[in-house]
Amino acid sequence: MGTFGQRLLLLWTLTVAGLAFAACGSNSNTSVFQPDASTDGGPGGPFSDVVTFGDGPSFGDGGVGSLAISPQNPTLTVTNGAAPTQAFTTTLTLNGAAQTVTSSWTLADYTVGTMTGTGTFTPQGTIAGTATVIATYGGVTATTTVTVTVSLSAQLGTVTLPDGTTIPQSSTGISGPDMTALQGSPTGGDAGTPTTIIYPYDQTVFPLGLLAPVAQFSAGSVAPVDFKISLDTTGFHWDGYGHVGNPAQLQAAIPQAMWNGALASAQPTPSSKNAVVVLSIVKAAAGVAYGPAQAHLIIAPGQLTGVIYYESYSGDTLPDGGSDFGLWAVKPGQTQPPSHLEPGCVICHGVAASGNTITMGTDEDEYGPLTGVFRIETDGGYTQLATAPTNLPYDIAGGIDSRGLGWGTVSPDGKVVLRGLNQFWGGDTLLAWAVPDSPLGGDAGPAPLSTTMTVNGDLNLFVPEYSVDGNHLVYVNATNAGVSGTPSQSIGILDIATTLGDGGAGGFGSVSLSNPQTIYDSTGTGAGSGAQAFTKVPTFLPDSKSIVFEETHSTAQAADGYNNMLPDYIDEVNYVDGALAMLQPASGGGYTRVALTNANTGSLASFATQNYEPKPLPVPVGGYYWVVFASFRTDAYPTLATPKKLWVTAISPGAAPGTDASHPPFTLVNQAIVAPQQSQRAYWALAPCQGMGAGCQTDDDCCAGGCLPQTPGNPTSPLVCGTPSTGCVQNGGRCVAGQSQTCCNAAAGVQCIGTLNGYGTCNAPGAAQ
Repeated sequence: MGTFGQRLLLLWTLTVAGLAFAACGSNSNTSVFQPDASTDGGPGGPFSDVVTFGDGPSFGDGGVGSLAISPQNPTLTVTNGAAPTQAFTTTLTLNGAAQTVTSSWTLADYTVGTMTGTGTFTPQGTIAGTATVIATYGGVTATTTVTVTVSLSAQLGTVTLPDGTTIPQSSTGISGPDMTALQGSPTGGDAGTPTTIIYPYDQTVFPLGLLAPVAQFSAGSVAPVDFKISLDTTGFHWDGYGHVGNPAQLQAAIPQAMWNGALASAQPTPSSKNAVVVLSIVKAAAGVAYGPAQAHLIIAPGQLTGVIYYESYSGDTLPDGGSDFGLWAVKPGQTQPPSHLEPGCVICHGVAASGNTITMGTDEDEYGPLTGVFRIETDGGYTQLATAPTNLPYDIAGGIDSRGLGWGTVSPDGKVVLRGLNQFWGGDTLLAWAVPDSPLGGDAGPAPLSTTMTVNGDLNLFVPEYSVDGNHLVYVNATNAGVSGTPSQSIGILDIATTLGDGGAGGFGSVSLSNPQTIYDSTGTGAGSGAQAFTKVPTFLPDSKSIVFEETHSTAQAADGYNNMLPDYIDEVNYVDGALAMLQPASGGGYTRVALTNANTGSLASFATQNYEPKPLPVPVGGYYWVVFASFRTDAYPTLATPKKLWVTAISPGAAPGTDASHPPFTLVNQAIVAPQQSQRAYWALAPCQGMGAGCQTDDDCCAGGCLPQTPGNPTSPLVCGTPSTGCVQNGGRCVAGQSQTCCNAAAGVQCIGTLNGYGTCNAPGAAQ
């Protein structure tokens, strides 16, 4: 390059760094052009025409080039018969001259489709939405959007659920007249009693990532012979055509890909803060279509995390010939079936919120050595650290129902276990142990738990549970001198402080209980509809302030011999009533009780008092808290006379005291291997968190940062725990407790909510009601 060419290039560089760039804006389709290294600036080149000098050099029209993408903002529609693609090109305009250039291409988000490096966009196929297309030429970028709409239909086939239940719905049985009617607009009307959707419930909040629900609907005045089930949301429509295989059990199974596509497509609208999927069912008989029956489902933008540990007492035969009796675990945010952790009477468990420690108990000597305290490993395995302490026998003797470490109260960090001396639900001397770092007993086998800690504060507590931040206990009041609160019918909270020792002269440490306060008494004035209820299994929500619990009014339980603490039955045959309720912190201090009517209510009035043992996920997801509970409702389980299954309700944070913050619940399709299997006593904990570089599914799997593609810029690469390139933590990711400024959009109100082992979750403090 000659001297003049060198001077031009230098002047261009100065312009880029200085005034010419400062004066140039850009929009979605243009950008200031920066030359690449191949430009020589010689005669005829784009920079040879120097026309002005002054405050800075100007080249041609000012040295400003524009890059434009063509076509602009196209829309593609995915249908059954078409899988459209879109090729993009770029044009560079400089000094009034335009030429087609070869750019490199990416997408800002790969949810709705993929992009080749040469500019061809391909829709994902089942997800509607808008993607931002980014073209780069040299140092220049330009953007446009591509919008994908989806309109699909399918002929449904018979489906078998994870528990072996068969949904006979094959479309091969649909008559020609019924198909014609279903493909048109409904013209019939049920005389008096229209078909309704029994499950899923209208206004249910669903997270992402669940197995698709099986819709259950009523017959109405005209018995359905054939049906069409549809999903509609932002830019997405799907129809599934099926034939009623069992008129006594009207159900419709949704293909998983269509369920996932509808939920991923749903977006809030200008008139609503909620993303909504409308589920519709149109029935047909004798060539006439009736309907539609509809349910509006609210979609939370997050995938549930953690593990639910629960028990089964039913003793049903499994496919391998064994029994379902024992301890189970299921991951609600994934589609795998549950794991049978321990068969037999190894039950009545307690779990650390962080998911690293679990305790088990039994009332049978033969299973005693299999119980105690366990470390949950990061690969999902379990290491037995100790059997039950010698002062907690396995069997029931002398009127003392102990059951080892069953119902153990484990600190959120998994380092301390609390337990009443006499009865497993507590109410007498509270004991504490430090969780050992390695198995006691060495090669000789697990030894009894002997790492006893000192307990300061002589208080008797029924079923105590830690707050997620580890600073408080909530409990049902037992008899305590100088402490108000009717035993078994009131709830209290207190402060707890822990000091751990190494087992030397100072022992294994101590826990100190202080500042006990009764915050609700069902026998007092102002108890509302919870008056005279037995209060059971209270548990903190992730904010470590709000409390969910169970209320029972059954007078028969007053003489059950268990201090009214058994959540669901009197004598393992006769069940009591149960309803979920909540204590909300009031602005002026104190707590306000509110019934969780939305969570309790099902298709029959009796279902409102058949809900037991609420246990929350210890972190918020998608702007909501999530609570698992057991219920006998047959909604979603018409083949079973009295199913006892796990259900999940979403609770909106920040609701005004006295407002029901719960939402209609959904059930977990993957909680059983055989249909009759009964689920109860669920504890929801995180899986042990993973370090940087470890595989993950969601942000909550990671001890810090977020769950990101292993290869930056390649969204299809495996997900691993890493640090976001934005330098801030996205919604749903882990943050350091008290440091909301590390969250993206902190200025807009996003906060680091909840604490668990020093970490919280970036999320908005409230969600749509």
